[in-house]
Amino acid sequence: MIVDVHTHALSAAEHLSEEFLQGLKIAKSTPVNMEIEIGTYLEAMRPVDRCIVFGMKARHVGFYVPNDWIAAFALKAPEKIIPFMSIDPTEDDFLDDFEHSRQELQMKGVKLAPMYAAFSPGDPRLDELYSRCAKHALPILFHSGTTFCRNAPLKFTYPGLWD
Repeated sequence: MIVDVHTHALSAAEHLSEEFLQGLKIAKSTPVNMEIEIGTYLEAMRPVDRCIVFGMKARHVGFYVPNDWIAAFALKAPEKIIPFMSIDPTEDDFLDDFEHSRQELQMKGVKLAPMYAAFSPGDPRLDELYSRCAKHALPILFHSGTTFCRNAPLKFTYPGLWD
């Protein structure tokens, strides 16, 4: 079985700020289509048996895809698409968001984007989230690496932070 564990779904018009899109234009030498429609997505995913899809929650850089949107996207091909929630622990209600996404939306894992949302993966406010993920056997994916976003702190992307 082939599983793609890192795919995105979003609508640029709904989920990306103008500042984010401007940064993307500066970073890329060719245009990038950030409108991910289900038909195009499924065609790209044709070679795989299953795929994990998530958005990203990071108002800090102007990238915000609600988990309800991702859940609805995944329901268009539930035999193929596995929805993961994105959680931004800088939001006051992030644990409520987690519970809604886990219970009502039936999302199967968590995507965190420390540099985009400007938080350390070792921040103690994440302890409860990590405990709940462990309790419910939900995997966590972390974004690490670099980005074109000028205000995304790269110090939160170092893999050693997860030690």
